[in-house]
Amino acid sequence: MIKLTKSKRIDYINKLNNLFFPDYVHINKLKKILNYIILVFFICFSPVLALLQRFISPVILIRIGKIYNHRLGHFILEYDWYNAQKNDKLQKQIRKLPFCFDLFFLSSSSSNSYFEQVTKNNLNIVPREIILGIFILNKLFLKNKKYLINFPIRPTDLSYLDGNPPGHILSSKENNFGKIELEKLGINTNQEIVCFFVRDAAYEKNFFPDKDHSFSAYRNSNSIPFEKSMEFLANKGFVVFRMGKTAEKSLEVRHPNIIDYPFSNIKSDFMDFYLSSKCKFAVATDSGAMMLPILFRKPLFLANVPGFHGLLQGECMTIFQFKTFIDLDTGDEISLTDLLKRNFRMIDSSHGFETARIGHLENSSDEILHSIVEMLELLDSNTISKIKYQKSQQVLNLRLNLIISKEITGLLSNSWIKKHPKFLD
Repeated sequence: MIKLTKSKRIDYINKLNNLFFPDYVHINKLKKILNYIILVFFICFSPVLALLQRFISPVILIRIGKIYNHRLGHFILEYDWYNAQKNDKLQKQIRKLPFCFDLFFLSSSSSNSYFEQVTKNNLNIVPREIILGIFILNKLFLKNKKYLINFPIRPTDLSYLDGNPPGHILSSKENNFGKIELEKLGINTNQEIVCFFVRDAAYEKNFFPDKDHSFSAYRNSNSIPFEKSMEFLANKGFVVFRMGKTAEKSLEVRHPNIIDYPFSNIKSDFMDFYLSSKCKFAVATDSGAMMLPILFRKPLFLANVPGFHGLLQGECMTIFQFKTFIDLDTGDEISLTDLLKRNFRMIDSSHGFETARIGHLENSSDEILHSIVEMLELLDSNTISKIKYQKSQQVLNLRLNLIISKEITGLLSNSWIKKHPKFLD
């Protein structure tokens, strides 16, 4: 008999608790009792269903997946990943046995009601009470991945999206509604749009008030240094949207072409997706919301990359720049080589960076602006502009080739590396 350590037992209890009693599900008491009765019934029946699942698997392979819909980034990533994998599998396996039939359930209440409906329209979503039992049986006890859809956990390699079409396309009716919403703000719908997704602490505080978010604070950014770039783009005729479900404070910059969307009367779950689908390109920091432009395969400038978690692989990232890494003891800038010696690859929490004595300085307004200019140059003249990036890109991938399997194809900002030449030493 396998003995579990105390930490393992606690981990299993937490997993079961999250499955049985998901956070933030607000339903009336009578319906909740009814759901529990259904849940208990199907849990008791799940061994029979698991046997049936295995009996018919040579002909029909039934797989079950849990979609983590409570966080927008995970929600979009899992939906997009599944469709990309499905498209690839269909091309390789035409009319081969077993036929694959996939069922899904949503983990909890959704972070975006519009995308929940999109998911229900395109995937086989089953009430969680019905298939939760067989999911738990396969995952925690039988441990057989064949009968589960195993979504990636916080992946940085998004190269599986390369060559795939957008993960979602809006209908003509939806597009017309989006245009009407823009016209409410007096926006010419022929103007090009740029979306800024700048992660701050507001979303976590407002929507997950009972949880400690200090572990991910290193991913937050101040929106003020981005305002100079917003104004620059607005003066060039773009309509600039600072995106977000909420924000810590309003933008200070004032311009008729700059819309502070979190405080706008057109903000909605649908418009999050409409604006992302219409933007010429997006500017983002390491956040779940950056999956919105990635879903629509939009060019992406990723600023303030704070750690390896935000360093994406694949064509989804056009250009990027790191936060400046500082030695907390000396105040000196830290090179990439030194970061790797401090196990930079594995650090994904504020506490982890502090333990490694690594601090962060956010990009300045000029650093962001200069990279925005580079982004526009790249979009206007794709091949010619990339020549100046070759040397730094080669050095970057040479440093990283021992810890990642694929090269970083997103371009490290030329202006940023000129300001921080020791980073690649």
